[in-house]
Amino acid sequence: MVEKKLESYRKVEEAIENGVVISSSDTLEYFNPKVNLEIDNSSNLVLFGHRSSIEVGEQHGVYVLDKNGQLERVLQKPTREEMRETKAVVEGNRVITDSFYIFRGEFFRTNLLDWADSFSESTEKAEVCCYGDFLRPLGNHPDAEAKAKYIREAMSTNLDLARWRLRFFSLLVCTFGKVKVETVVLPGDDTFFHFGTAKEFSEHISKGSAFQKCISVGNSTIVHSKVSDKHEIPSSSILEYSKIEGDLEIGKNCFVSSIKTTSDVCPKIPPGTTLITIPLINSCFVTVAFETGKNLKEAANEWFGHNFKKPTMLWNAKLFKAEKTSPASLMTTLGSMQDGNLCTQTSEGLMSMSDALTAKDVRKMVDWRQKLRRLSLKSDERASNEGN
Repeated sequence: MVEKKLESYRKVEEAIENGVVISSSDTLEYFNPKVNLEIDNSSNLVLFGHRSSIEVGEQHGVYVLDKNGQLERVLQKPTREEMRETKAVVEGNRVITDSFYIFRGEFFRTNLLDWADSFSESTEKAEVCCYGDFLRPLGNHPDAEAKAKYIREAMSTNLDLARWRLRFFSLLVCTFGKVKVETVVLPGDDTFFHFGTAKEFSEHISKGSAFQKCISVGNSTIVHSKVSDKHEIPSSSILEYSKIEGDLEIGKNCFVSSIKTTSDVCPKIPPGTTLITIPLINSCFVTVAFETGKNLKEAANEWFGHNFKKPTMLWNAKLFKAEKTSPASLMTTLGSMQDGNLCTQTSEGLMSMSDALTAKDVRKMVDWRQKLRRLSLKSDERASNEGN
């Protein structure tokens, strides 16, 4: 992802003199090589927009532009009605969604430092979103109702956050009112690809997808993995950063990452599964698994057909047992997916997805990926040499 992202930004680098790029890590943008990218180097802030469906607009920021292409306001995850009422819908029943943007010049460097200093004595704690917080006040006519809603959302649960948002929003409105904003809308309908979910990932890298037509990544069923000859992986599934020493059977529409198997077992991963093995700081491993497409932040009544005693948010559901080895953790989780034994046990000693991410060993994760990447590249090189 990082390599492809940097490659796509070369066109931007050639068109702009300087700046700080703010970008999400789970998206890729496509710049048509036949289209010249023109950027006004006197702009303080450059926004990049993409023609997207109204459905996509409901989950992203949407730019409302006037007839001259000037930014009127920024909507955050608007409803269909909001998009139509604010005239955000453009030709072809499309909307202009946000992606990355660039702070430019001395103006923003000094102002960002001033913002940081102004909050240095604050006891209020808040998580800042570089899209939802920073872009909301932009435009010639920022939405006053949107500001009120932004504050109200926090007041119902966290007064400190509400006070912080009010102060932050007012500060940004004053600052952004002085800047020259340029919105660059990339031509075409397939210029933005979001990889925020396993379902989106699978759809984008599948053969014949719009993403593959724009940004080819070749055969993506097996990515940086060492596998035996005895494996069954359909084209709709992905196996990445894994070492498979024996048989392996993966169903359709699966996303499998960082697993390790031994030659004496034959794991079978059912269709529609997202499964990841995570090394922990206590030298153990845990394998987490969910049905692909499930919203982990919503309450669920069951997990792979096994009922909970009461509705439970999957993100916090303690379903997974840590083991001393990676292969053992995989088999333990696959066994529980089949018989549901860990669903009926007391949660003592079990981990949730949230727990696993808190206890993950980042260094081991990186080392494992680097090792598998090197093995994969060596294998590809040998195959290429043998072919020649």
